[in-house]
Amino acid sequence: MALDTTAARLHFSTVKAVSDPQELLPGSPANCIGYSALFAALLNGHFVQADLNGGYEVEHVIGKLYIGPWDVHSSFSSPFWKDHDIVRIRDKRTGVCTYVDPTLYDAIGIARGSGPWTKTGSHEVDLAHWNSSPSPNFTA
Repeated sequence: MALDTTAARLHFSTVKAVSDPQELLPGSPANCIGYSALFAALLNGHFVQADLNGGYEVEHVIGKLYIGPWDVHSSFSSPFWKDHDIVRIRDKRTGVCTYVDPTLYDAIGIARGSGPWTKTGSHEVDLAHWNSSPSPNFTA
């Protein structure tokens, strides 16, 4: 629900855009920072309403995208494409993390995956391991 709402309200832009979820909620151009900020805020709100906020930690994180060994960011010279923002959801009981990419979900239908595949300490997520399921099932 939070992922679909984010995709419905935002449209991707490479120009300077706001990243405050309150400003983005009515609808706005956004980059990956704004997409992740709005999705994280909406998901946290859903967890509070469903009384699940004690079981999950939602965190906006910065990482890199990979397809196999290929760093997608290496194909761009603009600083705009140096990294990518996603959302990490950690189940506090099991420690299992799910990574959700609201920007890629809106653009091409790729929503979530497991990871990170860390080589340098950053969140390096291999797109080959992602799928188009809109969101995991979160339960109490």
